[in-house]
Amino acid sequence: MTEEFDSDSKKWLFNESIRIEREKQELEEERKLFDIQKELILRQKQKLTLERNRLDAEKILYDKKWTDLDRERNMFNNEKEAYMREQEELLKQIRDERNRLDIIGTDADPSLFFKGIKNGSDLKKRYKELTKIYHPDNECGSNEVLFAINEEYEKLKKYYIG
Repeated sequence: MTEEFDSDSKKWLFNESIRIEREKQELEEERKLFDIQKELILRQKQKLTLERNRLDAEKILYDKKWTDLDRERNMFNNEKEAYMREQEELLKQIRDERNRLDIIGTDADPSLFFKGIKNGSDLKKRYKELTKIYHPDNECGSNEVLFAINEEYEKLKKYYIG
């Protein structure tokens, strides 16, 4: 019986060692598979980290560009408002000047054009300047004003030139 026991024991031990070896191989294969999966997960995590960093950098750049665009839009609006105020001021000055010229052309004394004249050469210079300014072909020109200037010039010419 001992021989039989020994033989059965040996068989059992042999079978058990084969089973243990198989399980050991299966565990080793599972460990390798686990290591491969772990490596894949780590690579995917690195890719995701890189992608997140890239997206964060893009967001920072986008926010900076947006801030720059907003600042430039505000500058443009401020410049536009300043330009519009300047245009309005110029238009007001033009209207005021036209009103002043209309007043000069209708009710003003033509001798005001020649105020401060002391001799004939000053008279001629002033006359040339006035005819250039108030000539009907000019924007500020007027036939009535030019006629009044000519009449006053003729009067003063007799006085200063003779």
